[in-house]
Amino acid sequence: MNELSQVIGRFHLLLVHLPIGILLLAVLFEWMGRRSQRWQALRPAVPVTLLLGALAAVLTCLTGWLLSLRGEYEEGLLVRHQWAGIGVAIGSLSAYWLRSSAWRVAYRYVVLLLFSGILLAGHWGIVMTHGERYWSAGGDGMKAGEGGVAAFRDIPNAKVSQPSWEAAKQLQKMGAAVLPTGREQPFVSVNFVNVEQITPDLLRAIYALRENIAWLNLSGLTLHDSLLMVVSTCENLTRLHLDHTNIVDSSLVYLQNLNRLAFLNLVGTPVTAEGVSVLSRLPSLRQLFLYQTKVIPGDTAFLTARFPHARIEMGGYQVPILPTDTTFLSDKK
Repeated sequence: MNELSQVIGRFHLLLVHLPIGILLLAVLFEWMGRRSQRWQALRPAVPVTLLLGALAAVLTCLTGWLLSLRGEYEEGLLVRHQWAGIGVAIGSLSAYWLRSSAWRVAYRYVVLLLFSGILLAGHWGIVMTHGERYWSAGGDGMKAGEGGVAAFRDIPNAKVSQPSWEAAKQLQKMGAAVLPTGREQPFVSVNFVNVEQITPDLLRAIYALRENIAWLNLSGLTLHDSLLMVVSTCENLTRLHLDHTNIVDSSLVYLQNLNRLAFLNLVGTPVTAEGVSVLSRLPSLRQLFLYQTKVIPGDTAFLTARFPHARIEMGGYQVPILPTDTTFLSDKK
């Protein structure tokens, strides 16, 4: 996945709200126009609203597909979210066509399915990015995933002191995003989204927050051993993004003491199966992303044996062909 694709993929987080709002507005206009003579004037706006929503849905699907190639989402939820989104795009285009045709009964059913698809796609998107805890304050983290593999807890089960807000402000001045995470304890997430250079002041700020950092995103950075040594002191770290960095096998030893680490993204790095295997002693590791690394398909059995409680994502997924698809396969002549 090249840099341009990554940039385009990130627009999914912006575009995803457009088809939701536009298509729900179309459904609302249709319902109001049918319910009352007073709102009949809204109905002529439905076709153009459906068309705009359909175009936005198609763009959202394309950017979402590019974003999914980063390999940092749970596969089962990702597939459901993708197909629900594709269904919304197809449903909105179908509704636009049926609206101006004689198939009025079919149009009503499609609109109902479209509304349901929007809700499902939105639900799975939220669960995929925020976890099932998002819907209930009293939740106990994410539940067991497919295949009996337990998913990770978003927030560590530990008591910590208040973070150093001076250190947090220092990180923000250097381009890092520092946000509060969790409800019961003062944990934070740190994302080096705009950090250009690793300085001694930055390392000291991370070290001052080492007890409170639950999520850490170092995607795309040029890493040095000095930074990884500080990361190794973050004892409550549960999520760590090292994708598209220069981390190598020898540097993975710095992660061996992160006993609460449950999510590790190594997509697009030069690590090998042998190097990754040093992390098999991590007791909480539940999701390991190795797409576009030097791990090859032949290493699957080796890694599965070393990480029996973790879901290992290596990419290479294929979209199944459904009986309803207009795709035909034929032998080469």
